[in-house]
Amino acid sequence: MHDQSASGATLFIEPLAVVELNNELDLCEVQERAEVTRILRSLSELVTKDEQDLRRILYSLAKLDLILAKAKLSTLWDCGGNPVLMKEVISKLFKEDILFCQER
Repeated sequence: MHDQSASGATLFIEPLAVVELNNELDLCEVQERAEVTRILRSLSELVTKDEQDLRRILYSLAKLDLILAKAKLSTLWDCGGNPVLMKEVISKLFKEDILFCQER
């Protein structure tokens, strides 16, 4: 007998080999969860270590995204503008950030 219902009216019978395999499966699932937790903790520590750098990069990317969205809108509305000048403006705005990323 492997188990019984809450009322006790039903008994669950499984061959011993199946019970052993099920126990082994349960153990593997516990080990898997522990390994996933260990990996996530390790990755979190890596991110935490570089948090300031990652925040700076994220802020720079957000600024760049805004500039590019404005440029695209300007093109869609046929507002003119000089793509070469835009490239120079972006380079000047992000010179420090570009150098920072190249150092990494």
